[in-house]
Amino acid sequence: MVLYFCFGILVFLVCFIPIPTFSAGSSNTEINKPEKITHEEFIKFVFDPELEKHQPMIFYTMQYVLNTFFEVSVENDKFILNRKKKIKNVPKSKLYNSLQVKNIKKETDETVLSILNQNFKILHLNGIHLKVLFEKYDIAKSGTVVEIRLKEIFEKNDLFPNVHVMEPIVKKYTKMNDFNYQKWFAEFCDNFDGDKSIFWTYNENTKKWEKKYPNFS
Repeated sequence: MVLYFCFGILVFLVCFIPIPTFSAGSSNTEINKPEKITHEEFIKFVFDPELEKHQPMIFYTMQYVLNTFFEVSVENDKFILNRKKKIKNVPKSKLYNSLQVKNIKKETDETVLSILNQNFKILHLNGIHLKVLFEKYDIAKSGTVVEIRLKEIFEKNDLFPNVHVMEPIVKKYTKMNDFNYQKWFAEFCDNFDGDKSIFWTYNENTKKWEKKYPNFS
């Protein structure tokens, strides 16, 4: 299913617009109003080559959510966002409630982008927090953690409120009781069961954005 890709991440995002604060291995949120953001600033934040390198989970999750509301294309090396007239297969999650899906046609592009931006910030910061947790429990610095530590790690981070959703991934990336979190991060988008044609990647050789899965149909 489509949400297998996000593994419960979308369900986590709360009805209000939160800003995370972190303490001693756990994350917390505070209410904050969305700030205005220009189209150019939004594109720069979402389609950041450095984010793709260091936070692929968040990078592709943001694209997935963005694609729900906008058709994304590239023309003359610039991203173009065209608002979708109809929204299909919207997951029942608190994120989409916060984006006021029922009244989406009445909202301006600027308003939608501002709300998306605030929700994407919480995703980004929680992604950093999750990576820090894995590195903390990676005693051998091998890119793996002992499987029995996973429940503790996921419970300390807000991205995965339902730990059981992670069971297929844990099974796939665990060998000899060691969970390879680095490989999971790197292959995160490959596990998406839906339309892979929506994802963009930055080609370091050509210095251009291109489809991550150009042959997907």
